This record gives sequence, C-alpha cells and structure tokens, in this order.
Amino acid sequence: MFTEAVKRKLIKANPCANVKKLKNDSRTVKILTAEEVKKLFPENPLAIWSGEVYYAANRLASLTGMRPEVMGLKGEFVFDRYIRVCGQYGKYGYKNHTKTKENRDIPLLPEMLEVLRGLMKKNGNGFVFSENGGAIPVDPLPMRKEFHRALKRIGLTDEEIRARGLSPHSWRHFVNTELQVQGLTLQQVQAVTGHSSIQMTKHYSHIDPKQINGITESQAAIMKNFT
Repeated sequence: MFTEAVKRKLIKANPCANVKKLKNDSRTVKILTAEEVKKLFPENPLAIWSGEVYYAANRLASLTGMRPEVMGLKGEFVFDRYIRVCGQYGKYGYKNHTKTKENRDIPLLPEMLEVLRGLMKKNGNGFVFSENGGAIPVDPLPMRKEFHRALKRIGLTDEEIRARGLSPHSWRHFVNTELQVQGLTLQQVQAVTGHSSIQMTKHYSHIDPKQINGITESQAAIMKNFT
C-alpha cells in the first residue's frame, strides 16, 4: 500500500521500507504413522502412559483433534452420545469459551465415553482429566512431557521428535487427515475439530442421528486401524 502511494506521489517515502521482515519460523509437521499410533495405544495402555488420565486425554485427542479444550472438558458436559466443547484450560486458568468463541458438540464412540465416565467416578462433574478430584485439570506442561515420554517409549528419539515437530497438537493434524480418509466431508471434519468459520460452526451446532453415525463410524475405523 505504501509502495503504491509512493508511485502515485501521495507520499515521499515508504515508512516501512527499512522494517525487517519477520522470520519465517514455520516447520514442516509430519503426522504420526499408523504403526506409531498402534504402539501408543496397545491393549494395556498403561505400559506406555504413566497414568489413566494421560492415556485418556491423548486417546480423546486422537479421535477429536481437540486443543486445550481437552483439559477444559468437565464431567457435566459428557452426555450419552457426545461431549460438549465449551471451555478451555491453559496457563491463565479456565475460560468458559473455546478458541473460536463458539461451542460445539462432538459425537463419541461408546468405548471412549466409557473411558471418560471411568474418570468421572473420581472427578464427578468437575474437570475430567484431573488428579485431584476434578478441582483443576492436569497442567498442560506435564501433559506435553508425558506425550514426549510416550513417544520415546515406543522407540522415537528426542532428535526425531524435534525434527518432526511432534507435540500434543500433532493429534490435530492426525485427526484432520484420518477423518477425511474415512470419507467425512470437510464440513463434518471442521465440525469435529473446530477448524471452521463461525457460520459453519453454528450450522453444525445441533446433533442429528446421521451426523452422529457418520462421525462415530469414522472414529471406530480409526480405532480399528490404529489399535
């Protein structure tokens, strides 16, 4: 804009001409492979994960691609066939809204809901992924460290983890890819992960049987193929 203004002689010089461009620090993120996911969720998950909370949080993220909303999930928002994502928990505590400021309902497999209800027996309607009765969730930093420890337990090195940019956020890349592989439309994938416009999120804010079946069938395929 300023360059064009100079050409039109509206201004004498571009005030941004000497401003250094921001460094492009984006890294290529390689998603987890099928074999790696199988190893992360064996028949006995506690052989890989340090506790049920860490296993369950990562298992949920592997099916939904949830961000900090995983730690913000409360028992009061776990229903018979789906969970309601309406809050998130981070370094500044709990926020009763999502990143997009819009709530969304995510259908879940009965097997995953059963895991969540197992934690709710200890934490009630408080934070599901908690180790103190639901008062506060597990801190994101230990959760990140546990994810890396799990990767190392299945054979990945620190160097490989860094080179591939693997972190709990990697589940988001994994789910976005796998749900599309399973045949869901882009709109359905966006309804699950929350990567959508406000209008699209509102469009998918109400659950109907066809949507539930399509998404849970895809989740079932993911669990079958990667366990």
